[in-house]
Amino acid sequence: MKPDALIVADETLLEKESSLESRFHPEQQAERQGNVSLAKGKQAVLQIEPLTTEGVEVSGEALPLPGRHGGKQSSLFAVCLRTQRANWCNALALTGRAIGDPGVAMTCTAWHLLVQSV
Repeated sequence: MKPDALIVADETLLEKESSLESRFHPEQQAERQGNVSLAKGKQAVLQIEPLTTEGVEVSGEALPLPGRHGGKQSSLFAVCLRTQRANWCNALALTGRAIGDPGVAMTCTAWHLLVQSV
């Protein structure tokens, strides 16, 4: 398996500043290494890396799921990105690789997207 990458880019525009949060739920609980979170399965690793972290709090935590599983409260692990602002341009890289293969480094320097019909 070679590293495969998916870039998630999102822009939120509000009329006034507010608390904003983006959550990503890997199948396994992720281990933090700086701003990178690694979710290790039996054969592969999912690397979750926020690319736009200025003014953003990054955490990995079990969030409650009230009222599920027969009324018992359970939880679901999430990599959370939180900020307080009116406009948020957010980019995150999800990369998958086989266990033992080296990770990848991502850099986000600008937003340049071109969509054309073919």
